[in-house]
Amino acid sequence: MWNFEGKVVAVTGASRGIGFEIARQFALAGAQVGICSPHMDRVEKAAREIGGDIFTYQADVSDIQQNDAFIQAVIEKFGKIDILICNAGVEVRKPCMEITPDEWDWMFQVNTRSFFFGAMTAARDMIKRNIPGIIIGVSSVNAQTVVPGLSVYAATKCAMNHLAESMSRELGKQGIRVNCIAPGSILTDINRHIYCIPENLKALQDKLPLERQGTCEEIADSVLFLASDAAKYITGQTLYVDGGLTLVRG
Repeated sequence: MWNFEGKVVAVTGASRGIGFEIARQFALAGAQVGICSPHMDRVEKAAREIGGDIFTYQADVSDIQQNDAFIQAVIEKFGKIDILICNAGVEVRKPCMEITPDEWDWMFQVNTRSFFFGAMTAARDMIKRNIPGIIIGVSSVNAQTVVPGLSVYAATKCAMNHLAESMSRELGKQGIRVNCIAPGSILTDINRHIYCIPENLKALQDKLPLERQGTCEEIADSVLFLASDAAKYITGQTLYVDGGLTLVRG
């Protein structure tokens, strides 16, 4: 469906779940793809499963130096970077009164800080090479919904969405588009323990207008759309791919 031949794409947190599927679909569309994860065995396994021209790198994006090193390594490997997908994300699900300062810091470091500083590193190289680059952050439906136990996680995603707006305004004149994708309920390792319980899954399905969870493939489809020329006049937006979950109140 999409053609990204000649494009170089970097995807953080790509060893499994949504990030893996994003990387896989870009590779199928002809892109050269760099992926990272804190676990080298996982990222190498992902690369084998994807196939094609995949560059692997071990990086924990909560560390700014490692986050920057991954992007620089992709540039050194392929000579440029056209598209950065900041997918890495973590959550701590517990009542707000039980969140520790370390948990707060970890979520903001992985979800928000790595998005901002990764975008800045990629943007500097895009501007230097006069590349009309694309930066996409993987946010969350929780930036709009209110779910007990996800207060800080939701705050990190709200911050991502606003950063995309601010960065898009500053970088637009250099031809760089910045957007976010906000997935709804997608079955991944981060929530599998919740939705393996039939009662929880049914309660979710009954609430959703489309009456089902989404898939990693559907999120990746939306990411590739935003990265394509079909979306060349879209910047500073958060696209909610949620089966209508943000329409539900109560």
